[in-house]
Amino acid sequence: YARRRLEASLAAVTEQPHDDVSIDLALDDLRGLWEGIVRIDVNVDAQAHALLAGDAGLRRCVIEVCRESASNAIRHGQAQAVSIALTAPDGRIEVRVNDDGTGLGPTIPAGLGMTMLDDTCLRWSLRNTPSGGAELTATVV
Repeated sequence: YARRRLEASLAAVTEQPHDDVSIDLALDDLRGLWEGIVRIDVNVDAQAHALLAGDAGLRRCVIEVCRESASNAIRHGQAQAVSIALTAPDGRIEVRVNDDGTGLGPTIPAGLGMTMLDDTCLRWSLRNTPSGGAELTATVV
């Protein structure tokens, strides 16, 4: 249900909804967008890569989760380095985004990013890390 809602939303705002982008190209674009400002490291394991290559809807959801989480880490957490890892431990894509920013404050105001995570993820969590910064873990279905 969530994936269908996101696909419908993306199709409504995309000029050419038939165009499809690989996960590698999308993550390269994300790195290029922030190049010279923030270092973004990416690791996609082979199983996640195979699942994403075969499912355009899943790929679009994962790309949006990566974009939103990196953007939030940079804009709200003043991160200088962001690490994105995509794995598929149970045949579902797990997105893990770590940053070296200021971490989470005592309250996190709900925004469009959280709504998108609620709509596209089976589950997700956001927490401060012991070394500073924050970590988003999301299971995308």
